[in-house]
Amino acid sequence: ALAGSAAATGPALVVQGARDPVVRPAATRKLLKHLPPAAQYVEIDTGHDMVQPANPAWPQVEVAVVAFAQQVIDQQHGEGTLAEVSER
Repeated sequence: ALAGSAAATGPALVVQGARDPVVRPAATRKLLKHLPPAAQYVEIDTGHDMVQPANPAWPQVEVAVVAFAQQVIDQQHGEGTLAEVSER
């Protein structure tokens, strides 16, 4: 992932499980440094399988993704850059 991160140019949301034993938060934060400055990082108190609807953390993941998607839509409709929208 780190090798491909330099090619990222669009909006990016990184969602990390704080207790993920497979992809450690420190590694994800290192990756984040190689993404565009407007990239957003959300760390959720869960393990690795946070995208499974049965995971108790799933509602937090869903909220983060939907909010990010709305920011991207707003930005595309002329309401500022993603970084500006993120600061609101």
